[in-house]
Amino acid sequence: MKRTLFFFLILAMGKFSFSQTADSLALANADTTHFQSARSANWLMYNSHVHLDSAGQVSFLAIVRHSRTGITWNEFQQIGTLKSPEMRPVVARLVDVMLLTDHYQVRVDPDGRVFLKLFSGQLPLGDPIVLPLEFTFSIQ
Repeated sequence: MKRTLFFFLILAMGKFSFSQTADSLALANADTTHFQSARSANWLMYNSHVHLDSAGQVSFLAIVRHSRTGITWNEFQQIGTLKSPEMRPVVARLVDVMLLTDHYQVRVDPDGRVFLKLFSGQLPLGDPIVLPLEFTFSIQ
Protein backbone atom coordinates (compact mmCIF):
# COMPACT_ATOMS: atom_id res chain seq x y z
CA MET A 1 0.00 0.00 0.00
CA LYS A 2 2.79 2.44 0.93
CA ARG A 3 4.69 1.60 -2.28
CA THR A 4 1.58 2.22 -4.37
CA LEU A 5 0.98 5.57 -2.68
CA PHE A 6 4.63 6.51 -3.16
CA PHE A 7 4.44 5.51 -6.86
CA PHE A 8 1.35 7.69 -7.46
CA LEU A 9 2.98 10.59 -5.60
CA ILE A 10 6.09 10.36 -7.81
CA LEU A 11 3.92 10.01 -10.92
CA ALA A 12 1.88 13.11 -10.00
CA MET A 13 5.04 15.12 -9.29
CA GLY A 14 6.53 14.06 -12.61
CA LYS A 15 3.39 15.08 -14.50
CA PHE A 16 3.32 18.49 -12.82
CA SER A 17 7.01 19.01 -13.46
CA PHE A 18 6.72 17.91 -17.10
CA SER A 19 3.78 20.21 -17.89
CA GLN A 20 5.49 23.16 -16.24
CA THR A 21 8.67 22.42 -18.23
CA ALA A 22 6.76 22.01 -21.50
CA ASP A 23 4.97 25.33 -20.93
CA SER A 24 8.24 27.08 -20.12
CA LEU A 25 9.91 25.68 -23.24
CA ALA A 26 6.95 26.65 -25.44
CA LEU A 27 6.97 30.20 -24.17
CA ALA A 28 10.75 30.50 -24.40
CA ASN A 29 10.75 29.39 -28.04
CA ALA A 30 7.72 31.37 -29.21
CA ASP A 31 8.31 34.31 -31.56
CA THR A 32 6.78 37.31 -29.80
CA THR A 33 8.12 39.94 -32.22
CA HIS A 34 4.67 40.98 -33.48
CA PHE A 35 2.17 39.10 -31.28
CA GLN A 36 2.08 38.56 -27.53
CA SER A 37 -0.36 36.08 -25.98
CA ALA A 38 -2.59 37.16 -23.11
CA ARG A 39 -0.70 35.32 -20.40
CA SER A 40 -2.66 37.08 -17.65
CA ALA A 41 -5.75 35.31 -19.02
CA ASN A 42 -3.84 31.99 -19.16
CA TRP A 43 -3.33 31.90 -22.93
CA LEU A 44 -0.05 30.31 -23.94
CA MET A 45 1.41 30.73 -27.41
CA TYR A 46 3.52 27.95 -28.89
CA ASN A 47 4.49 30.05 -31.89
CA SER A 48 3.31 32.78 -34.22
CA HIS A 49 4.06 34.41 -37.53
CA VAL A 50 2.58 37.78 -38.45
CA HIS A 51 3.40 39.45 -41.76
CA LEU A 52 2.25 42.70 -43.40
CA ASP A 53 2.45 42.65 -47.20
CA SER A 54 2.74 45.63 -49.54
CA ALA A 55 -1.02 45.58 -50.26
CA GLY A 56 -1.90 46.23 -46.60
CA GLN A 57 -2.92 42.64 -45.83
CA VAL A 58 -1.80 41.08 -42.57
CA SER A 59 -1.23 37.31 -42.53
CA PHE A 60 -1.60 35.93 -39.03
CA LEU A 61 -0.64 32.45 -37.88
CA ALA A 62 -0.47 31.43 -34.25
CA ILE A 63 -0.72 28.25 -32.24
CA VAL A 64 -2.36 29.06 -28.93
CA ARG A 65 -3.43 27.04 -25.93
CA HIS A 66 -5.89 27.42 -23.07
CA SER A 67 -7.51 25.06 -20.61
CA ARG A 68 -10.99 23.82 -21.45
CA THR A 69 -12.39 25.38 -18.27
CA GLY A 70 -12.18 28.87 -16.86
CA ILE A 71 -13.55 30.80 -19.85
CA THR A 72 -16.80 30.99 -21.79
CA TRP A 73 -15.74 29.76 -25.22
CA ASN A 74 -18.81 31.12 -27.05
CA GLU A 75 -17.97 34.69 -25.98
CA PHE A 76 -15.02 36.73 -27.23
CA GLN A 77 -11.92 36.18 -25.11
CA GLN A 78 -8.75 38.22 -25.53
CA ILE A 79 -6.03 35.83 -26.65
CA GLY A 80 -3.30 38.41 -27.16
CA THR A 81 -2.13 41.67 -28.69
CA LEU A 82 -0.52 42.69 -31.95
CA LYS A 83 2.57 44.55 -30.78
CA SER A 84 3.44 46.28 -34.05
CA PRO A 85 1.25 49.38 -34.60
CA GLU A 86 1.69 49.16 -38.39
CA MET A 87 -0.05 45.76 -38.34
CA ARG A 88 -3.17 46.99 -36.55
CA PRO A 89 -6.38 47.65 -38.53
CA VAL A 90 -7.90 51.13 -38.76
CA VAL A 91 -11.29 49.67 -37.79
CA ALA A 92 -12.11 46.42 -35.98
CA ARG A 93 -11.93 43.35 -38.23
CA LEU A 94 -14.01 40.21 -37.76
CA VAL A 95 -12.55 37.11 -39.39
CA ASP A 96 -13.98 33.59 -39.68
CA VAL A 97 -11.65 30.68 -38.97
CA MET A 98 -12.72 27.13 -39.77
CA LEU A 99 -11.02 24.23 -37.99
CA LEU A 100 -12.44 21.07 -39.54
CA THR A 101 -16.19 21.46 -38.86
CA ASP A 102 -15.83 24.00 -36.07
CA HIS A 103 -16.33 27.69 -36.74
CA TYR A 104 -14.37 30.24 -34.73
CA GLN A 105 -14.44 34.01 -35.04
CA VAL A 106 -11.46 36.25 -34.46
CA ARG A 107 -11.78 39.98 -33.86
CA VAL A 108 -8.80 42.29 -34.27
CA ASP A 109 -9.31 45.73 -32.73
CA PRO A 110 -7.57 48.96 -33.78
CA ASP A 111 -5.62 48.99 -30.50
CA GLY A 112 -4.12 45.59 -31.45
CA ARG A 113 -6.10 43.37 -29.10
CA VAL A 114 -7.00 40.00 -30.65
CA PHE A 115 -10.12 38.13 -29.49
CA LEU A 116 -11.39 34.60 -30.18
CA LYS A 117 -14.72 32.83 -29.72
CA LEU A 118 -16.24 29.52 -30.74
CA PHE A 119 -19.06 30.57 -33.09
CA SER A 120 -20.44 27.09 -33.86
CA GLY A 121 -19.35 23.50 -33.47
CA GLN A 122 -17.58 21.88 -30.56
CA LEU A 123 -14.29 22.31 -28.78
CA PRO A 124 -11.63 19.71 -29.56
CA LEU A 125 -11.36 16.83 -27.13
CA GLY A 126 -8.80 16.97 -24.39
CA ASP A 127 -7.49 19.54 -21.99
CA PRO A 128 -5.71 21.84 -22.60
CA ILE A 129 -7.07 22.90 -25.98
CA VAL A 130 -4.52 23.81 -28.64
CA LEU A 131 -5.75 25.81 -31.63
CA PRO A 132 -3.86 26.61 -34.83
CA LEU A 133 -5.23 29.96 -36.02
CA GLU A 134 -4.53 31.20 -39.53
CA PHE A 135 -6.25 34.15 -41.16
CA THR A 136 -5.71 37.33 -43.16
CA PHE A 137 -7.17 40.80 -42.63
CA SER A 138 -6.81 44.24 -44.13
CA ILE A 139 -5.39 47.13 -42.12
CA GLN A 140 -7.44 49.67 -44.15
